[in-house]
Amino acid sequence: MVRIATGTSAEEASQQVEKQVSPLMSARTVRLLKLSIIVMTFLIAAGLVALVYGMKQQINKLAAKAPVGELVKFTLPKGAELRTIAAADEEGSVWLHLDTENGQPMLLLVSAKGHLVRTLSLK
Repeated sequence: MVRIATGTSAEEASQQVEKQVSPLMSARTVRLLKLSIIVMTFLIAAGLVALVYGMKQQINKLAAKAPVGELVKFTLPKGAELRTIAAADEEGSVWLHLDTENGQPMLLLVSAKGHLVRTLSLK
């Protein structure tokens, strides 16, 4: 065993040095760290609950606005040939582009209920 000039062994000297070195974190710091981890965990859980609740509310809102499709019967003029159909507005009206018997183009605005709203003849 090696003795240091002061009369202590190397093992005793290392133990004395360890006693002199202060710990990395005090007990108070560790308690505050644990408390902050608990608070952050609670905030994350509350945020996830709020996110799921918000998504559910948005899904319900979108589901309530879902359009209900219904069959509408509309009869084209005699001899007319349908070329294109285009949406007119958000309420479900459509423009029908057709050619008449004599080959003249015509536009019909038909409401969502199947009523003829406007007729445009192109010459």
